[in-house]
Amino acid sequence: MPKGNTKNLSASSTEIDRLKKRNVELQERLQELEAAATREKEKADFYRTVADFTYDWEYWIDPEGVFRYISPSCERVTGYPPRAFMEDPDLLLRIVHPDDQGKIARHHIGRAVSETDHAPIEFRIITAAGDIRWIAHACQPVFDGEGEFAGRRGSNRDVTDLKVAEDALGRYEKRFHLALDAVSDGVWEWDLQSGEVYFSSRYCTMLGYAPNELEPSLATWKSLLHPEDRERVMTVIRGHIDRGAAFDIEFRLRSKSGEWQWVLGRGRVIEWDGAGRPRRVAGAHVDIHERKQMTEQLKRHIRELEVLNDVSRSAAMDHSLQDVTEAAMDRIMEALSPDLAVLCLTAGDDRVLHAIRTDMPDFDKDETTRHRVGECLCGRAARGGTPLFSLNIHEDDRCTHRECKAAGIRSFASLPLLSGAEVIGVLGFGSIKERDFSLRASFLQSMAAMISTGIANARLHQQVRAHARELEATVARRTAELKKFQNAVEHSPASIVITDAEGAIEHVNPFFTRMTGYAAEEAMGQNPRILKSGLHDDAFYADMWRTLKAKLTWRGEICNRKKDGALYWESAAISPLLDASGAISHFIAVKEDITEKKGAQRALQESEMRYKTIFNASRDGILLTDRRTREFIHANEALCQMLGYDAVEFLTRSMSDIHPENDLPMVLEAFERQARGEIDFAPEIPCRRKDGGIFYCDISAAAVAIDNRVCVMGFFRDVTERIEATRLKEEVDRMMRHDLRSPLNGIIGVPQVIMEDDNLTKEQKNLLQHLMDAGHKMLGMINLSSTLYQIEKGVYEPAWNAFNLLDILRTCMKENSSHGRSKMIDIHLSTAGFGPSGPDEIFVKGEVLLSYSVFSNLLLNAVEASPRGAPVTIRIERAEAIHVGIHNMGVVHESVRDRFFDKYVTQGKKRGTGLGTYSAKLLAEVQGWSISMKTDRDAGTVVTISIPI
Repeated sequence: MPKGNTKNLSASSTEIDRLKKRNVELQERLQELEAAATREKEKADFYRTVADFTYDWEYWIDPEGVFRYISPSCERVTGYPPRAFMEDPDLLLRIVHPDDQGKIARHHIGRAVSETDHAPIEFRIITAAGDIRWIAHACQPVFDGEGEFAGRRGSNRDVTDLKVAEDALGRYEKRFHLALDAVSDGVWEWDLQSGEVYFSSRYCTMLGYAPNELEPSLATWKSLLHPEDRERVMTVIRGHIDRGAAFDIEFRLRSKSGEWQWVLGRGRVIEWDGAGRPRRVAGAHVDIHERKQMTEQLKRHIRELEVLNDVSRSAAMDHSLQDVTEAAMDRIMEALSPDLAVLCLTAGDDRVLHAIRTDMPDFDKDETTRHRVGECLCGRAARGGTPLFSLNIHEDDRCTHRECKAAGIRSFASLPLLSGAEVIGVLGFGSIKERDFSLRASFLQSMAAMISTGIANARLHQQVRAHARELEATVARRTAELKKFQNAVEHSPASIVITDAEGAIEHVNPFFTRMTGYAAEEAMGQNPRILKSGLHDDAFYADMWRTLKAKLTWRGEICNRKKDGALYWESAAISPLLDASGAISHFIAVKEDITEKKGAQRALQESEMRYKTIFNASRDGILLTDRRTREFIHANEALCQMLGYDAVEFLTRSMSDIHPENDLPMVLEAFERQARGEIDFAPEIPCRRKDGGIFYCDISAAAVAIDNRVCVMGFFRDVTERIEATRLKEEVDRMMRHDLRSPLNGIIGVPQVIMEDDNLTKEQKNLLQHLMDAGHKMLGMINLSSTLYQIEKGVYEPAWNAFNLLDILRTCMKENSSHGRSKMIDIHLSTAGFGPSGPDEIFVKGEVLLSYSVFSNLLLNAVEASPRGAPVTIRIERAEAIHVGIHNMGVVHESVRDRFFDKYVTQGKKRGTGLGTYSAKLLAEVQGWSISMKTDRDAGTVVTISIPI
């Protein structure tokens, strides 16, 4: 190579190196770009894969309204492929349900694209198959890397199934509310945060309100809650809610009519908030008002249970026949208070008087001493073995003996005393007044059964004791009268077993075989352990053998087992027999079957348990007081709560602590009268709580014997609300009478003004006069009602005047004539004792308005009670007084004869109030008159008013 080219070659080599280096750099940069492009493609492929496989219908629409991307899920949702929307952007609006087109237009879907945020919406579409689907739509603006608006990204989700479920839920809720309205209990739900309370329709109607009439709030419920229950109920409910526990509590709610109604409230927390605090409580109110009233019926049986308990105790514990019968007669007199009680025992075909209780001086006890079975009511009951009752023995052909009738007895009851199927006696008791003893037949039969058991046990006990004493004496004496001993053993009503010194049975009597089922041959040579029941432990038998080996008699009760496996109880006396050397040669056991007695003891224990349960569960207060010392012995929880004391503290109190000081003499007098049996009911007795508050109770009480201690048991019922309600009613009545007078005076005054017009016809004037008379009469009736109220309260002072009695009676006859003509009844007036021609005037002393009301009411009653076509007569007789008799041919029903003039007593009148005769008697007596009634099936009824001259 020539030298002149060396420099050029060197320069070219350097350029080549630079180019190579640049080429390497470009290659590296190209690889980086290719790698970046690969990553971007992978990223784009990832997002497209996510978009393509998303379950929702996704799309991207540019600012010109052209779809840039639509996910494949659109075909699953709409039935159209993505390309259909790409080729036809208006397709989306066309498949929207016509009813939702406006909603979509307002949302700016389709070409109306904006950069603002839109709230999610729901709309319906019609798919390619014609189905309607619900779509939940959400969209948002999309911006590129430079921040330029690049369109909107939308997401449509098929929520048709959710909508169907919501509709089903709505229908379920509707059925649920219908079901709530159908159930008998009132359902409620309480939002603890808002205080809003839901009341079901039944909840409202249960209290007398229309459905949805109650304001749905806690304040509404509190306003209905009884003031005395409010603090207790809210404390219990709050405590259970705080613990998340269900509650169950009784309380009173005020009905729409203003009455207090007992309900049982049940509920529990059904929802908690995020912090675990109770949020919603739900439950039901059950109407238990009727159940509360039934408690009253339960109390009426308490006394019967006490008597049965006493009789049962006597039957189980008294061994003397005389003690049993005396105790039974005492209980009968306490429980029934009859005028006569007799107890006869059968002796063959006779019944012999054994015990009698009566205060009637005319009763011939000697004639009653002995009668044949089958005679009279008691004899028939003894023969038939069934109870017999008679309301009136004077009209009863079954009652053949004269002693009860002669003494004045009217009603009678006879109950047989049975021991198994055998009639051992009869129990009878009578009353001088008509009294239906059959109404208490169940109680009386139970009492007779217990008395029968006591008599049978007493007889058996006497027999066993007598026989046991005879047997022990015979064994002790070791007499030669072996034949008599053997005969007594063989015929003994007790089981007798004789063993040798080792316990092998040598002899048993026939009663042993009847009791155990083992024949004598089977028992011989056996040990008495063949009867062992397994009920007693080894220590029991060890104690028995220690006593016998000490040559002492062992006595006790043993439970043994019969041959057939049945258990039975025996009262046993086992004695060792000694030979001449003093060693034990034999053992003799005399055993009485006491299985029935043990059953009676168990029954007594169960009866005592039932009594305690009733005593403690009673809602009324119950107090047991010593009659002599007036010391409080026992009180139930209800009374302690009523008076504000705890059980221990209450028993340290006295009557002066629980009654106001000013009322104490009256309270003590009522207590003594109840203790003597003169009264059993003391109404509206004032009581004082521990805090000094006063309330009123009706107290039912009677004397009882407990553990040989005469006590008084009282039942306290709080009637404070009843007294207050009565007072309010009387105030309302007085206000109504007062407020009626003013408008009535205006009504009377208008006809008076009109009658001054000279243009009125005679007929018009008569009508106006009739209107004025009616108004005056009505005003008089209002004044009369006020007068009746004052008379009842004892504050009325009559204004005495002389008036013509004939005018009053003729006015009453005229007023009742039209009513009498409708029944074809004539009303006649006659006089006697005034001379041949009769009087023109009969003046008497009294008040005209009161007298008019007396005769008007009595004459109206006579016309209404008289048979059709039968006359009603008024007869005035002059004797020591003026007697006015109002007579009709009707007969007063037996059930109301003794209470004819009592308030609210009526019989056979559809619209009768029972106030006519009551007010007549009240108005007559306040004027110093007297009134009486006689009725007879043949002669009819006459009411006589006697007026002093």
